[in-house]
Formats: sequence, C-alpha cells, structure tokens
Amino acid sequence: MSVLEDRYRAVLRVLPASYRAVWEEEMVSTFLDSTRTGDPEDDEFLADSRRPSASEVVSVVVLAVRVRLAGPAVAPRIAIGGQAVRVVAMVGLLVNAIALPAAVVQHWWLSTGMPLPAVNRAVIDAHPADTAAGIDVFGVLWIAALVAVLVGQYRAGKLLAVVALVPSAARAIEMTVHRSDVPDSLVIAVWCDLLVYVLLVAALAAFNERVSPPRRRPWLIALAVVVLGVGPVVGVLPILQPVDQPGLDWPGLVCVVWLVAAVVPRVTRSLTSATAVALLAVPVLALRLVWLLYDTGLGGVGDYPPLLVGLVELAVVAAASVLLLLRTGHRVRSEAAAAPRPSVRS
Repeated sequence: MSVLEDRYRAVLRVLPASYRAVWEEEMVSTFLDSTRTGDPEDDEFLADSRRPSASEVVSVVVLAVRVRLAGPAVAPRIAIGGQAVRVVAMVGLLVNAIALPAAVVQHWWLSTGMPLPAVNRAVIDAHPADTAAGIDVFGVLWIAALVAVLVGQYRAGKLLAVVALVPSAARAIEMTVHRSDVPDSLVIAVWCDLLVYVLLVAALAAFNERVSPPRRRPWLIALAVVVLGVGPVVGVLPILQPVDQPGLDWPGLVCVVWLVAAVVPRVTRSLTSATAVALLAVPVLALRLVWLLYDTGLGGVGDYPPLLVGLVELAVVAAASVLLLLRTGHRVRSEAAAAPRPSVRS
C-alpha cells in the first residue's frame, strides 16, 4: 500500500463502516487511477508524496453526511439517525409555523382593546409604536416550506425555509449594529436563538431524492393544531401575564411541551420518534439556557420567568433528556445487533 493510498483510506474513515464495506475498494481504485500520469517515475513520486486535495476531502465529508442521513447501504442505527433528523426538521418547521398565527392573534388582541393586566396596558400605552408594528408576512413561508416537503418538493421547501430566516437574521444584525441601544445580553440571546433555528433548518438536508416524503396526514393534522390552537395560545400567553410577575415564557413553554413528548409512551414508542425527541432536547436546552442568561443579564427584568423557575425547567429537561438518551441508545444497539449486516459487493 502506497502512502497516498493509505492517506485516502484514512479520509474515507469518515464514511459509515457499512458503506465502506461496499464501496471503499472501488472508491480507492478510482481515486488512484485519477492520479496516474502515465510516467512510472512521476507516479511513484506522487504515490509517496501526494495528499488528497481539499476538494476531495470535502466531497468525501459531504458524502458521509448524505449517507448518514439518507444512504442506501448503512447500518440500522445510522438509518434510524437519518430518519430522526428528518423528524427533527419537520418539527422545526412546525415550531416556526407558530409565528404567524401567534402574531395575528396578538395583534388583534391588542388592537381591539381586549382585556389585559393593568401593568401591561400601561407599558403598551407608553410604547404605542410597538403595538402598531405590522405582522411579519415571512411567517407564512414556514407553513409553505412544510407543505412543500410533504409533497416531495424538497428543494422548494429548503429554499422557503432559508428565506423565512431572513427577518430573524436582519433583526440580529440590526441589534448588533445598534448595540448601544440594547443590552449586550439581548444581542447574544438573539444570535444564539437564530443559530438554533438555523440548525433546525439545516436538518432539512436529510431530505434528498432517495427519501420518500413524510406521511401527509399526521403532519397536516399537526399543522392544523399549531395554526388553530397552539399559535393563538402562544400569541396571547405572554401579554396576559403581568410583566412585573411573569410566569411562563416561550422557552419555558417549549420545555413543557418537550417534557410531555418525552414522557408520553405513545410519542416515544417508535424508535425513530424517541431518537428525534432525544435530539430535540439540544435546541430546547439551548433556548432555555440562552434566555436565562439574558434574564440574568437584565437583573431579572420583565418579560421572563423568575430565575429559579427557569433553572428548574433547565434541570428537569436535562435530566429527562439523559434518561431518554440512555434508553434510546440501548434500544438502537439492540435493534442493530438483531438486524442482518449489509452484504459486500463482489
């Protein structure tokens, strides 16, 4: 084995072992053939000195990601991981779909003079421009992205989701530019918040031409529940809580919903959904932690729950996620051990 071949095989180790068992020899042979010049001396020199180029390394890494998310010849535990990432991506679209109905209901509630705590009414009267702000029409793109994925239009769904991130990115940039007008802790929180949603959108990479569209009926029902039920609740919940005695904020509500999903046997009965719930613990914990840091940075001001409540939410979700991860990992290993191994091509 030449030095070049050894180096290329080292790069290929980023691929799943089950995939390498089928394709490694052919990939190595193709790569080595592409480096030959026809001159024996030059070929010998290159075999002992050349390294895989940056573009070749990147292509292998991209292939490794694609195979792990939706490959045709992967171990069962990797296939389950890819399926779980697709569920996470769909949940991310659902969560973002809450924004539009929440904004519509909140705007209607405030503009029509519906009942509010006296302290909240005083704050709104002191800042009428904030109340009159228009509804973000980009919110409809999240719903459109989810529907596009359900009908198999993955590229359109990914593009719509990326465009839907524009307002959040613009807000983060604007706060950074005018950071003298806002607390540093809020700037950091907004950027971290954006990063969480970028990662959820990035999970859409798990959808490609090899993957069948998700079952439409369950996701359409979930979308209807989000738009007609959850969205309006999320819209009015923060404005109905006195700003001087806040209760449950958005990250806290996310923690509660995640805990319900983690403890309901029907949700975690499927190994794929259990793995997805375990993966979703990461953005849930990130949101809770980031906004707790913002709350602390403001000295416990206003729109967020007391620090103690937030810490309890953080601790409970962290403990539940560890238990779920251990249980799910054991189930994945058991299923992988029972599954037949992929055959190697002759």
